[in-house]
Amino acid sequence: MNRMRTKHFAAAILLALLVACPDARSHGLELQPQLREAERLYQAGRYQDAAHAASELLRFFPDEMQALLVAGMSEYNCGNYLEAQKHFKKAHSMAPRHPLVLEYVALLREIEYRSGSLSQNPQFKASGNEYETARYFKRGYFGPGFTNTSASLADPGIATAKVALATPYPPVDSIFKIQPVIDIAERAFAAANYHKSYLFYSQLLAAEPTNRKYLLGRAESAFHMKRFRQVVDMLGPLMAAPEQQGFSEQQIAKARELLSDARQKAFSGEL
Repeated sequence: MNRMRTKHFAAAILLALLVACPDARSHGLELQPQLREAERLYQAGRYQDAAHAASELLRFFPDEMQALLVAGMSEYNCGNYLEAQKHFKKAHSMAPRHPLVLEYVALLREIEYRSGSLSQNPQFKASGNEYETARYFKRGYFGPGFTNTSASLADPGIATAKVALATPYPPVDSIFKIQPVIDIAERAFAAANYHKSYLFYSQLLAAEPTNRKYLLGRAESAFHMKRFRQVVDMLGPLMAAPEQQGFSEQQIAKARELLSDARQKAFSGEL
């Protein structure tokens, strides 16, 4: 069972091709160039670019299942859980038993269970929304956008402002926003669910790029998923001068052993 889990992430795009879109295969249709590009970017770990490419395709083909999967997985890896949730909700309505849909929906539910509703938590909203500030100040300080003509009609400006105002607890650097993710990653790795631990260590590393514990957790997860070349790419440049890269002696020994094993397997053809 654990062996199958380790292969799941590496076959994610293949599953999307074979399972999600049987209609396209049966009619002999080729993948859209934008979709091929989005998948290439995703496989290269360029999740923001992959999400953008997939979202551009979804503007014209909103029911394209493969684009929904790539967009959802990419947004998830970027930490934009709310956007990922939107894509996977749409995908779930189209293919509720798709393996990738089931897995990511479960992961998002676990995050939501621990951190509260994604839609109400500013931490999980995409950071690149240039209109969010304007909408917030208009709601909170300039009142409703139209005249309230009925006593039974709730004031939309006041109603939404109460939701939009951020609460002071927990603070931005609170342990409650990071520790649950660390716990999930560590438990997933201990349970040999390397796909899940890889996803969460990737998210932690995106938040703290210089944290070597998260880097090693991600590299170990990738190793067990047989992504040996990725491990070499992650650790190779840093191991040239590890003392200058913030590694402890114990981490250096662990990283060198992992890198050596990954190189041996990668260059022997075990990908």
